[in-house]
Amino acid sequence: MLKSLDNVGRICWATKIKNLLYKYDFGFVWLSQDVGKINQYIRLFRQRVINSCKNDWHTAVINSDRCHQYSLLKSLLNVEKYL
Repeated sequence: MLKSLDNVGRICWATKIKNLLYKYDFGFVWLSQDVGKINQYIRLFRQRVINSCKNDWHTAVINSDRCHQYSLLKSLLNVEKYL
């Protein structure tokens, strides 16, 4: 029912799920309404989201004038041992 609402242009939580799937190149899941092996899909989706967030962070740090010194000291997104 929610998919049919999305198909006619109504925005609902299913629309937001569809947008997330397309954002992370899983549009085929929305179209087929099937993920295949669920555990494998969850691992792959999770890893893709993590990689995308890391890339976004790295790009934001590199392109920021305020983070110039920080970018020289920190190249990986991880918690430091002293914390």
